[in-house]
Amino acid sequence: MIVGGCRGDSQVRLSAEQQAAIVREAEAIFTREHVAKLEYTKRLMPDANISPTLTALGAERVWLKPTGLYVRMEDGFVSERGYYIPAPTVDQGSLSPHTDPSYIKVAENLYQYEYR
Repeated sequence: MIVGGCRGDSQVRLSAEQQAAIVREAEAIFTREHVAKLEYTKRLMPDANISPTLTALGAERVWLKPTGLYVRMEDGFVSERGYYIPAPTVDQGSLSPHTDPSYIKVAENLYQYEYR
């Protein structure tokens, strides 16, 4: 299965292998006790210590919240889109495509999110 996400005029496509790699990377981040805050911004910190798995996507920003790992792929004037990997403590049943942000499940423990 290939998942497409908008990024400007082009599409970012994630293969099943990329999806699994992102989820594995997020799970590794969740288990690192010393990671209190993780934030990567391509424009501000292009050489930040972030995994090749996440930077290879061309993400504009990657950050960790108590609720999970966000990988922003597109940022508009009033919208934002990307991928979200929920933290182990998150009830995934509460993630909905009808909220803001909306969450659409694309693989096990991987969602596309969008703020409108």
